[in-house]
Amino acid sequence: MKIPIVMRPHCALILLLASSILCGCASSGAMVGAGELTIDKLSSDHADIGTIYTRKTGEGIDLAGKVKFKRAVLGVPRDRLLVTVVAPTGRVLYSTYTNYYRYGKPSKKSDTFSFAMSIPVIMPKGSTVRLVNDGSL
Repeated sequence: MKIPIVMRPHCALILLLASSILCGCASSGAMVGAGELTIDKLSSDHADIGTIYTRKTGEGIDLAGKVKFKRAVLGVPRDRLLVTVVAPTGRVLYSTYTNYYRYGKPSKKSDTFSFAMSIPVIMPKGSTVRLVNDGSL
């Protein structure tokens, strides 16, 4: 079975993050523990944002994680994830939406979906990445 071309960049980013985590190079705990970054997860009434992985790059950070919905969904949910980077001063540095994707058969229902993206902003120490599930099933 061929993977659609639109998923390949996400797969590469997930593999990159996974290999970095296995090597001990990247996890949200390392950046959060050093006080460089705060992750603010705002779940909705029908979805919970789970574990988030971050990896510092020369142009910003790579961000990946999972969202678990309270109801199983056939295909991919219409919901999107709003990602906002806020400086310690309160100024919004970057804001965008990203879609969820899943592995496995699209004909099966699932309640867990992934997301992966790059944030092309150099963040000052103490910045916050706010994640908000936006939408309804």
